[in-house]
Amino acid sequence: MSHSLSTTDFSSYPPLARRFASDHIASLRSLPTVFCALLLKEISKYDWQFPAERNDLDRQLKWIESADSQAIDSVLAPFAALKISKGLMDMPWAEQPGLFIERLTAELWITHSIDAFYAAGKQYGAILQKIRSENDSAKSRLCIVFIGSGSERGTKPLFEKLQPNGTYFSRVDLSQGVADAIACIRDEATITSSPYQHWYVDGGVSDLHQHVGERKDPNICSVSYAELDPVRKRIVQAMNAVRTVSGNGPEQLRTVLDRMRPDYGSQAGSEDPVMREFVLRLFAEGSGTQIFSTTFVQWVGREILRRARPQSLFLRFRLRRTERSMDELLTEHTALGVDPQGSLVDADMGAYYTWINLQRLPGFEKSRFVVCFENGHEALAIGPGVPKATKSNSDCTLKNILTWAT
Repeated sequence: MSHSLSTTDFSSYPPLARRFASDHIASLRSLPTVFCALLLKEISKYDWQFPAERNDLDRQLKWIESADSQAIDSVLAPFAALKISKGLMDMPWAEQPGLFIERLTAELWITHSIDAFYAAGKQYGAILQKIRSENDSAKSRLCIVFIGSGSERGTKPLFEKLQPNGTYFSRVDLSQGVADAIACIRDEATITSSPYQHWYVDGGVSDLHQHVGERKDPNICSVSYAELDPVRKRIVQAMNAVRTVSGNGPEQLRTVLDRMRPDYGSQAGSEDPVMREFVLRLFAEGSGTQIFSTTFVQWVGREILRRARPQSLFLRFRLRRTERSMDELLTEHTALGVDPQGSLVDADMGAYYTWINLQRLPGFEKSRFVVCFENGHEALAIGPGVPKATKSNSDCTLKNILTWAT
């Protein structure tokens, strides 16, 4: 390394991150600069990470500290072999790992070394996945997705991409479907009450309080597109401020959004710093979450599964705005109507992507996945208790399907 790490390099990190980095400084000093910077970028966000992410960091450092040195060297050697310019190496990369990685990526593209960087990351990713699988308990997760709120059925088949993997039900009584889904999530929360393990995500105004009997259930994390509108508008204003300046481009926009922090004076969101940062990142990093509620729900589901790795998750897609020019959508000067048919198409594909993301988690073979057409009588279930590529015309409810899928 061109620079020997010291605890002063972590002085700008938030408290928990600073302590974690300092506790493992001996191990961090042994790593190639590029890999160390990548790890420090994650460590610097420690205070705002979910327990699953903090466990990942802890396990990675334990692996580095306890694994065979030859095995470690073989995995980290590709990072050490990357040719980095002296100007980049002279940066305060440990103090500002995020900025270092941003400039490193640009340099690797210029020097045609980006493929080697990606290959090194893929090799280490396999190690990380093995570490997670060995330590994470194989949970029997539950994921419920509602699509089609306010949309007519149309002629296009629903759940087409999912049907080969589960059982399609054509006569489902969903008159109490939302209440049943929330009740099921609450039941799961009584079994496992760990933080951030149970979620309800709504593309409109949350109905959680109507079914819980109080404004908030402490065991369920609730995220609502409508209720987070102040956060969304703040991000849109920042985007407009960047894009209206001549010469600015995607890199400037990414830098501005990456450096934003939660506004604790905002009425939206939670006082929980982890949730506040999570909500901000949903709009600052998500592609299209600032514009379409359907994209928002899909992205939130992806991030919850990837980062929190929950026990139960209920996603409810709602009507999104009609597509317009980017200027109209971002400036919001024009009253925009809703697109029921487009919303249904988006949500149907969003449900499919959610199932794909669910499969990436340990123990997905035991998990239950149910998607329902809220404005009708159709549903599809994937789980250990239901056969694949099957259709059922029996009268049933969501409760029945959840029981059968177990």
